[in-house]
Amino acid sequence: MFDINAFFLGADRLYTENRIAEIEPYLLDGFCAAKTCQDRDAMLSIANELIGFYRVKSQYERCAAYADIALELIGELSLQQTEHHGTTLLNIATAYRAAGRYDEARTMYEDVLSIYQRCLSPEDVRIAGLHNNLSLLYQDMGDIENALQQVQLAYDLIQSNDEFPAERATTLTNLGLMQVKAGHFDEATASILHAIDRFETDVPYRDPHYSAALAAAGQLCFLSQDYDQSIQYYEKALTEIRDVYGENDYYRTTLNNLALVRERKKEEGKHG
Repeated sequence: MFDINAFFLGADRLYTENRIAEIEPYLLDGFCAAKTCQDRDAMLSIANELIGFYRVKSQYERCAAYADIALELIGELSLQQTEHHGTTLLNIATAYRAAGRYDEARTMYEDVLSIYQRCLSPEDVRIAGLHNNLSLLYQDMGDIENALQQVQLAYDLIQSNDEFPAERATTLTNLGLMQVKAGHFDEATASILHAIDRFETDVPYRDPHYSAALAAAGQLCFLSQDYDQSIQYYEKALTEIRDVYGENDYYRTTLNNLALVRERKKEEGKHG
């Protein structure tokens, strides 16, 4: 019998200790072991973990391969229209969004919302998480009005929930980012600085979303022409991204943003 609890304790330890190079082989070995044991529930759980892992590593073909495996397992286990189905679709939709497959992602997110509304209580943190993901999708599609509406819905659901400090801080970060896109810079600054404070004060571990709040603060400082502070935030964000995700697409984008700030500082120094 495959011990899924022990497996995820091991995975959590690798993430906590930032042993990034060991995570992929650990997950793949676990999936093979679960398959050998014919434990399809464990296979589904690990497939979902692999979908998320390959998404943040920007390895979208491998991500799609495990998405297909996960959906096949949902059918074999007769889990259609259950919360397990919803969570799997959510993971796949988020991967599709990252890969630029926006129409497929939106359809899946809508399916997730339908499932969650039937299976979960309205206060469940997963519904707030879904609205967060929809916000990011609309942002990627250039629909800032709907993006801001979705993230505000998410924050309204989670702002008073003390059980999930990391999710609350992440939602604050997303809200601030949407406020920047909408041109509401004062509101955005307040949201982002509040998010950073919450990550540093309330979250008792190194949350991977902390880097997004730091990068957002770097962007806001750049827009206000506080280049030295912007550089500090971006450098700290890069350290967090590299330690948690490695040098993925997000790392490279943040590195480019830092280079832009340094160049702008240099140019204005010449004319100062």
